[in-house]
Amino acid sequence: MAAALDPGRFDSTVPHYVAHRLRYPPELLRLTLAQLGLTPGVRVLDLGCGPGFLANGYALMGCPAVGIDPSEAMLVAARAEAAAMSVAVDYRLGSSLDLDGLDERFDLVVMGRSFHWMERAATLRALDRIVAPGGAVVLYYDRHIRSAENAPVTVADRVREKFGRTDKGERQRAGRSSRRNCANASPR
Repeated sequence: MAAALDPGRFDSTVPHYVAHRLRYPPELLRLTLAQLGLTPGVRVLDLGCGPGFLANGYALMGCPAVGIDPSEAMLVAARAEAAAMSVAVDYRLGSSLDLDGLDERFDLVVMGRSFHWMERAATLRALDRIVAPGGAVVLYYDRHIRSAENAPVTVADRVREKFGRTDKGERQRAGRSSRRNCANASPR
């Protein structure tokens, strides 16, 4: 079972996400569509959208996009990023727990570094209903290259591994990979 949803959990990280998180290169988004046999213009849902990097990127390519996140502060940042890029994205407050209430279909559902926060099996069941025939679910993530410059990231990862996961269920979920209807993509 997923940890209890705390919508404000990441509010204090919004400025860090906006200033320091990697954006997804347009080439990666185009490659994703091409690999899936989709074209610009397909309907995209960015689930756990955070500051909207994926939703805004797909909108810039002409894809009608919806972004859903449980944090209003993240949505404020996502809307500001969309305005700065002159794109229209339908940003909504919610989470994977609200998917059963969606009465819409999407050709592409994307999640950027967010799926691990969700109850995976329930989320995939809900996505089975809202992903259009021929559509896809894509999980994006990134890795920091091991280098002297990234040494603090490596140390933080080790500390998180040793002390961060105290819930047995979370340790089990972290060790499982869900492959059904998912393709993995990485900006690096």
